[in-house]
Amino acid sequence: MRIKKLGIIVLVVAVSFSMTGCSSSEQEDSPKVQVSSSQVVKNEKLDEANIRKLCEAMSPESDIDTRRRAYPVKNLPGGALLTTALYDGAAEFQNNVDRGIKAENIKISNIQQDGNHATADISYTVNGQQVNEHTYFLKINGEWHFDLDDVKAAYRTKISGYDGAMVKMEANLGYTYNNDPIVVLDMQSKASKNYMAGWVEPMKVMLVTDKGEFPVKNTAKCYATTSPVKVTSVQPTRVFLPFAGASGTPKALRVIGFNELNNRGLPLNGDNAQTITLNIDSIGN
Repeated sequence: MRIKKLGIIVLVVAVSFSMTGCSSSEQEDSPKVQVSSSQVVKNEKLDEANIRKLCEAMSPESDIDTRRRAYPVKNLPGGALLTTALYDGAAEFQNNVDRGIKAENIKISNIQQDGNHATADISYTVNGQQVNEHTYFLKINGEWHFDLDDVKAAYRTKISGYDGAMVKMEANLGYTYNNDPIVVLDMQSKASKNYMAGWVEPMKVMLVTDKGEFPVKNTAKCYATTSPVKVTSVQPTRVFLPFAGASGTPKALRVIGFNELNNRGLPLNGDNAQTITLNIDSIGN
């Protein structure tokens, strides 16, 4: 059940909820309701009946614990990919999960399972509107859950190569099930100066690996930023950078078009786009 699409994000995380869900700070004052065993999907094989149970668990009529158990955003690789020191994207997504979604006329087909990972095509109606989704599932500790799109692994990185006194940058690295890299880059000015990532066109980014340089290219589920974005001190700005087809160990991001703005809101360097190289110094959990 899709609320928003995993893809280009500026300031707010717009991600997908393919019968799947969103965002999280734990609500300590929310009532704790016992999740019945009938709502827990522990089968070795994911079949239509199991998926239907997960869909029913996402209904607004179920309790929050049931929805969070069906869609445990913080425990999913996609949730980790969305969360940096600057922006808690998993919390944003969990909030959507907590609201639930009322799906009717659910139809399930094309179930494909590969060990602890599975996909299925699900069609349903919400408020009379037809929705068709290719949905991902993940088995954790013997239980099947909705998965946060096509993200099998996520890592925090340590980056350098920018003026840390003027701007903060945080980057996470994820991989799809096709081993395509995705970088989530958060930026926030630390001073009164503003910046533009891109100008007339979006900034251009190359992923530098030990196998070569690769341009931004959309994956099946993640879409790159398609317009210039402003970086200020007010709140973080987020961009998604998918690199479909890239290979090798990531070493750096070459960013063309990250421009400091003058007091009139124009690039200091005029039409000469500034290039910075963000070194990926380490990749961890």
